[in-house]
Amino acid sequence: MENKKNPNDKGLRLLLIGPNILMWVLFLGLLLWFGLHLEEIKENNRLIVYLILLGALLFVSIFGAFRNWLWIKEGKM
Repeated sequence: MENKKNPNDKGLRLLLIGPNILMWVLFLGLLLWFGLHLEEIKENNRLIVYLILLGALLFVSIFGAFRNWLWIKEGKM
């Protein structure tokens, strides 16, 4: 018999979805911090750096959520 793990295993699902949840929390936390410190960021000419960072975090979060959604739809998770 083959030793295949159940694709619907709760621990495996949490292990695969956990990093995506952390990326969303990081994105929202940085967005909140960014909103609170916008004037100081503008004064130091770092606005474009933070906008690129926010955009990259948003892209990673959306890509991870889409990948997880596809895996659930295909029955891999």
